[in-house]
Amino acid sequence: MTGERLNNRDLLGLLAKVALPIALQSLIGSSLSLIDNLMVGSLGEVELNAVGVSVQLFFIHWMLLYGFAGGSATFISQFYGVRDFKNIRKTTGFALTIAMGIGLLFFIAGFFFPEYILRIFTKYPEVIETGVGYVRIGSFTFLMLSITQPFTVALRATQQSALPLIASVTALGTNTFLNWVFIFGNLGAPALGVEGAALATAIARLLEMLIILFEVFGLRNKI
Repeated sequence: MTGERLNNRDLLGLLAKVALPIALQSLIGSSLSLIDNLMVGSLGEVELNAVGVSVQLFFIHWMLLYGFAGGSATFISQFYGVRDFKNIRKTTGFALTIAMGIGLLFFIAGFFFPEYILRIFTKYPEVIETGVGYVRIGSFTFLMLSITQPFTVALRATQQSALPLIASVTALGTNTFLNWVFIFGNLGAPALGVEGAALATAIARLLEMLIILFEVFGLRNKI
């Protein structure tokens, strides 16, 4: 019984160490658009609707990546269990290739045809006109997430879940601060409104990607 209790205690400790950072990172990673909505809401109803409609495209992309990443995490976890690091790297590379393909398609659609994409979600011309800038600037995040997400999944599946959490917390704080700067024109910056929210998110995602790349290639880890 003592051995069983010790095992259970160890298991709970491992779950807290691995699963809790994963849950927090997933929550934070999907909350950047929510921050945009909250802060743009003070500009007016059209601006709020424009961002609310625009983020639908980003949500679809996020769910595609999240679903695919979940599948690749299953294989990486199995390989990690037998310490097969060669196949961990192969699986991560394959996931990166597919994610980049998906991200490139979404980037092309968002950057070159934002008005046509927005027409799928709304029929109001003023909302489409306001949202075009948000989608076009934000489309760069499709490419960044296509790099960030596969490496994030690989870190999680090899029990290094605290590293992606650091990147996501940094991105959330950066996005919130830069929203305040670019949306409302603080600290001498121009007041860009909806486009400022997209710019802040793009910069935050870029910083998140750079931190993840540093954690993968600059630190000694198990990938």
